[in-house]
Amino acid sequence: MRDLKLKVLVVDDDEDDYFLTKELFKEFLHNNIQVDWAPTYSQAIAGLYDNSYHIYLVDYLLGAHTGIDFLAEAKKANLNKPIIMLTGKGDQRTDLLAMENGAADYLVKNDLDAQKLERSVRYAFERYDHSRKLRESEEKFRRIFEQSRDVIYITDEAGNFLDANESIKRFLGYSREELLTMNMIDLYEDPQKRNRILDAVKLHGEVIDFEKVLIAKDGKKKICLVSAGIHLEPSGKILFQGIIHDITKRRKAEQDLATAEKLAVTGQ
Repeated sequence: MRDLKLKVLVVDDDEDDYFLTKELFKEFLHNNIQVDWAPTYSQAIAGLYDNSYHIYLVDYLLGAHTGIDFLAEAKKANLNKPIIMLTGKGDQRTDLLAMENGAADYLVKNDLDAQKLERSVRYAFERYDHSRKLRESEEKFRRIFEQSRDVIYITDEAGNFLDANESIKRFLGYSREELLTMNMIDLYEDPQKRNRILDAVKLHGEVIDFEKVLIAKDGKKKICLVSAGIHLEPSGKILFQGIIHDITKRRKAEQDLATAEKLAVTGQ
């Protein structure tokens, strides 16, 4: 926060309250801060969609509207910058309502000082930055998931499919929707191999390049390498994540080469 110019929009229809809030920001150790004012709800919404502000301080009462309306508009527009709600006096019900609707914090104007405001802004901004990095990481891995040529899948402990990327259609002919009605064992030529993989994963935590034969939707056999591991959800639920790599063409080429060599030896 110290290395950038922090742009703050104060949404408050009381000019005196705005002035007092702006003065509190001047006491911050990090003083590279631009504080702007939106005295009406329409100006506040314009500032929201401007998307150049890093954080918003919003009064709960805004004429015919409330800060909850502002939070709802931010959610509808998928704009997730931190929003701190301000109110003239403390009200636990309002506090809970604001937090349930996505407010980063809830401050009472009468109790506000520079230290409280600085701490609230800093924590809200740090949480936002952490969430932003987490979203970027999730989006990156989602792109990898969707674009991978290998089949990437997730099943529950019983082997029921919970998710898979689009490569399943190219490899086995099943749509993702069809796969979500199936169990992993439905794909195995030899169901016992599924049990051996499960035992190995449970014993070692993962298996790498376990060779097996799967049956495609059209009945054709597909030779592949499976790598799988256990993922434990915060709830305690156990999931299995895996990657299926198609080696059918490689194995066929190896068999053709071996056959050609045998024929050559026989001819000699």
